[in-house]
Amino acid sequence: MLQAVHLASRSILITCLAAATASAQAPYCPSGTGVVSCKMDPWIRRTQFVTIDYTGDCWPPYVNLTPMSAAVLRGVPNLIHVQLNNLPDPGGYTRVFVDWNQDLDFFDAGEEFILTDVGSLCSGPITAPANALLGPTRMRVSTGGYFGPPPTPCQAAITQDYTLEVCTDVDGDGVLDCHDNCLLPNPSQADCDGNGIGDLCDLANGTHQDCDGNGVPDVCEPDCNHTGLPDACDIAAGTSLDVNSNGVPDECEAANGLFFCGGEGSFVSCPCGNETPYNEGCVNSTGRGARLYNGGGTSVSADDALPTAIGMPPNKPMVFIAGAIATNNGLGVPRFDGLLCVQPYRRYPVQLTTAGGTAVLNSPVLGAHGMISAGVPTYFQAWYRDGAASPCGTGANLSNGLRIHFTP
Repeated sequence: MLQAVHLASRSILITCLAAATASAQAPYCPSGTGVVSCKMDPWIRRTQFVTIDYTGDCWPPYVNLTPMSAAVLRGVPNLIHVQLNNLPDPGGYTRVFVDWNQDLDFFDAGEEFILTDVGSLCSGPITAPANALLGPTRMRVSTGGYFGPPPTPCQAAITQDYTLEVCTDVDGDGVLDCHDNCLLPNPSQADCDGNGIGDLCDLANGTHQDCDGNGVPDVCEPDCNHTGLPDACDIAAGTSLDVNSNGVPDECEAANGLFFCGGEGSFVSCPCGNETPYNEGCVNSTGRGARLYNGGGTSVSADDALPTAIGMPPNKPMVFIAGAIATNNGLGVPRFDGLLCVQPYRRYPVQLTTAGGTAVLNSPVLGAHGMISAGVPTYFQAWYRDGAASPCGTGANLSNGLRIHFTP
């Protein structure tokens, strides 16, 4: 009598469960009727396959886990492990079904896998056939109870549905194409800028440049002076100096001087709207402004200050100027294509800028003929020719201002 009542109750349960799970499993046939007893029947405790790792329970009997996916390569076996609760598989009662041809059923040849059980652990290889369709593919993991038949695609006590991504690996780098950020061999999947495209493809398609040829896009390399090029390339090109050879442009380390009167337009606009957002003078024909900094010390007796100007056009006449007063309270006034920041009392000898557009003023104290003293600030600036391509058409421009407070 008890057995009859039990079977009748189970029949009602199966009917209710079938109605509840059918819509969740559509368009595939419903499965997962539930076990007779969570203590007496085997059910799936854990499923592991490639990147899938799910821990389940006896209830509910059907779980839609299709948001969980694993990528597989056609012809390459991957081992699946299905750990039942502490009861052994009755023998062939744990199976995997995969819809390789994506026809919304699991009844075609090669779509059923019977797992081998060792106690409560069921395992076996799952191999996508050579003719498996690429893309999202349904995988169904099922087990049957002791009181029922072995599971079929549409009849099992416990059922879990997952998604497989059937992929290729055209570049042979070991990363499946459906997850590969670049279809060129790049097993590291390096993507320094996080744009979802591998660095190798960014460089190959010209999205990014690599001026030093080290395989890292320039946008991901240190650029302390905001030139748009890695610091190493600025140094190599001679557009920045690196006297101490530490790989950092000197202008980014200069501490013995105070920048003022830049071309950012915060207080006084550049003559023709040629402002710059950086600590430098108004923009010149190079597309940037000239930057003046002290690459040396502040000692009058050692005469070790090194006013250094960079960002000027190459091979052009330039002059360093010095004064005891900053023009317009340090804000500057428009002059040529830039801002005049200093009321000069000394114009140093004319130089030609280097091929990198730089110039250095050696021995500024000696060259000032006694006009520089310890304890008194001195203001420096660089004036330079810019040619016919100068933004405002005057053919000349100026750097930012530099204040150096000299010490004995």
